[in-house]
Amino acid sequence: MKKLTLLLGAALLTSGVALAQCNQDTYKQYHAEAEASRKKAASVGGEWWMATLPNPMKDAEAAAKAGNYEEACKLVIMVRDWGELGYAQAMSQKDAGPRF
Repeated sequence: MKKLTLLLGAALLTSGVALAQCNQDTYKQYHAEAEASRKKAASVGGEWWMATLPNPMKDAEAAAKAGNYEEACKLVIMVRDWGELGYAQAMSQKDAGPRF
């Protein structure tokens, strides 16, 4: 749990820094990172439901298409962080289960 809390704190810190530098190129980079992170979490059953419902990736793509890269980056960074946290959670709890 402590490890997950530290990861969440680090994710929040890096998210704030990234938004100050967001443009079309950084959006594309963050979008690719978010997709990879989401797929990594899904590969171990750790994808958080917030990453798919409603669908922040589609919202980010719409924001980028409208030229609102700050909002687009905010959304894809959020999905990237959720993917990393979901993966970490799944791996830290892979041996969890009932003990009889």
